[in-house]
Amino acid sequence: MGLISSLTLDQLRVLVTIGDEGSFSAAGRSLGRVQSAISQAVKNSKKPKASCCSIEPGNDRR
Repeated sequence: MGLISSLTLDQLRVLVTIGDEGSFSAAGRSLGRVQSAISQAVKNSKKPKASCCSIEPGNDRR
């Protein structure tokens, strides 16, 4: 799964707004959030997402 497909709609909105506004602070003002909330959203978007339903080859549990 690629980075884009693992993002939530909110994380994507934050990243696009950062690009449009030019800074985390400006994105925060535009979205009505503090800069630290924007930073946290970016940090969380970089974490790999675990899927409860994914099956890895060779890990067949029966």
